[in-house]
Amino acid sequence: MIQAGNTFPDETQKESPYGNIVFEGPSQGNSAQHVDGAISMASTGAGVGGSSQFFIMDGDRPSLDGSYAAFGKTIYGIDVVRDIADEPHDGSYGQVGGGRPTSGDIIINNIQMVKDL
Repeated sequence: MIQAGNTFPDETQKESPYGNIVFEGPSQGNSAQHVDGAISMASTGAGVGGSSQFFIMDGDRPSLDGSYAAFGKTIYGIDVVRDIADEPHDGSYGQVGGGRPTSGDIIINNIQMVKDL
């Protein structure tokens, strides 16, 4: 997966002025799954609402279903997700795998959300 959101190049973080988005899992009617291209809220732990970070799946990860709230799917640009995921990284995320790209920050300049196609 690739994770993005509120961290700026100077390492400061901008939190949502509205607080966390309430977690919506299966018991709240969200049956979205963490399949290839899914977009989901990042948070501090399973079942906790997120604020301003998200992740995009590069492959299926059903173990996240019900613990993190998937809310969308990449329709166009999955090749860009794969390119970002393939960047060399510093291994700073330890057991989880991955880390910060060693080539420098990768900036997402444009994402468009549509309700239905």
